[in-house]
Amino acid sequence: MMTVDRVWLVGEGVLKAFWLDVLGRRGIAVEDGTAAVDGRPGGRRPGRGVALRSPGAGEAQLLSAPALIIDVENVDLRAKRRRLRRLGARLHPHGLLLTSAHAVSATEAAAWFGRPDAVVGYGAFPAYGTAPAVDLAAPLGADPSGITRAEAWLASIGVRTFRVGDEVGLAFPRVLAMIINEAAFALMEGVAAAEDIDRAMRLGTNYPEGPLAWADRIGLDEVQAVLRGLYRAFGEDRYRPAPIFRQLIAAGRLGRKAGHGFYAYTDEAKER
Repeated sequence: MMTVDRVWLVGEGVLKAFWLDVLGRRGIAVEDGTAAVDGRPGGRRPGRGVALRSPGAGEAQLLSAPALIIDVENVDLRAKRRRLRRLGARLHPHGLLLTSAHAVSATEAAAWFGRPDAVVGYGAFPAYGTAPAVDLAAPLGADPSGITRAEAWLASIGVRTFRVGDEVGLAFPRVLAMIINEAAFALMEGVAAAEDIDRAMRLGTNYPEGPLAWADRIGLDEVQAVLRGLYRAFGEDRYRPAPIFRQLIAAGRLGRKAGHGFYAYTDEAKER
C-alpha cells in the first residue's frame, strides 16, 4: 500500500469540502494544488476539516511531486481539462490521481492527464450519518494496479469503496442526480410542492432527506453537472436537466451554500 503524508487538492466544489473533512479527520496534510497548478498565491477553506496549505515563496520543494492528487472539479470542465493537462508532469512517477468522474468519465480525464495508468475515477456525494464511501472506476485500458492501490489507501483512512464501470456519474452520483432531476420535473409540472415531494420520498422510501433538499445540500450546479455529463455522453432525453436548474443557477440560487435553492435558508442552516 502506498504511503501518503500529504495530498494536493485541485479544483472547486462540494467534493472539496468532502475531502477536507475526510483527510482532516486523519490528520493528513492537504496542500492547495489549484494554486500551484494555476500559478497563483493564496487558498481558501471551503469546508470542515483542515485548512488548505498554500504555497509561499521558496516552497517549490515542498510542493514538488506529490504522491497523491485529488481532483474535485465537476462544474468548470474547461478548468478541469486545463489543470489535468498541466498536472501530468507534476505527479510523482509512482503516484496516483483520483479524479472526479461526475461530469466526465475516468477515461476522458485520463486522456487529458496523459498518464492513464496513474488515474482512478471516483464518485461521491455528501452522505448522512454513515462512514464516507466512494465509487471507483479505472480508465479504459489502464493497469488494474492503480485502482487496487486506491482501494487499499482509501480503506486505510476509513473510506468504503465500490468498484464500478467507467461511465459518467458512476453509480451513486448518477442515480441520485436522476432521482433529483425527476423530482425537479415534478415540481415544475405542478405535481406537488417541494415540501410535499420531499416528505413523500422520505416517508415512502426512508431516504434521510427528500431529493430537493438533498440537491440543495449538494449544490444545484453540482447536480446539473452530473446530468449534463450524462446527456453529453449518451444523448438521451431522460438525462436532460430540468429547466428549473438553469433558472435557479442563473439567479444564484445554488442551494444551501448560497442561502437559497429549492428552499430558502438562514445563515445558521447554511452551515449545517
